[in-house]
Amino acid sequence: MKFKFLTLILIPLVSIGCSANEITKKDIQKYVETSDVFINIDTPIYSLADTTKKNAMADAIYKSSLAKLYFLKSYEKELFPIYNLEDKMMSENFFGYCWMGKFINDYKSFAPKPSLVDVETLQWLDKKRAIWAQHISKKFGNDTSVKNYCPY
Repeated sequence: MKFKFLTLILIPLVSIGCSANEITKKDIQKYVETSDVFINIDTPIYSLADTTKKNAMADAIYKSSLAKLYFLKSYEKELFPIYNLEDKMMSENFFGYCWMGKFINDYKSFAPKPSLVDVETLQWLDKKRAIWAQHISKKFGNDTSVKNYCPY
């Protein structure tokens, strides 16, 4: 499972690295849409995961989420200034990112000890969560009837 996940994430990264001079906004949008799928497909898992106590399932979700965030952070770092996650994302997709961020934040005290890379990723997430909350508030306000609404 991890191999499949890493393969699906690494293929776009490798192709970006190999053709960095030829990247177009259209190419970047494809990578962002792929990332959105990986995040949003797990929205129900993030919203239903037990974050009140340490458990193996939540540990696995936490580690998987950090890996996804690491790759998103890497996209931004390597492709700045032509790539900014929020500029390319559809408004509805912020909910998946919100739920993932909320899960990580709520489970952080029970999670395995983070590595240095994880700490940097968590710091990046903290900054992004504030941005995502602004996007959600601006676009949807407090309309909780929206599918997958995330209550930051």
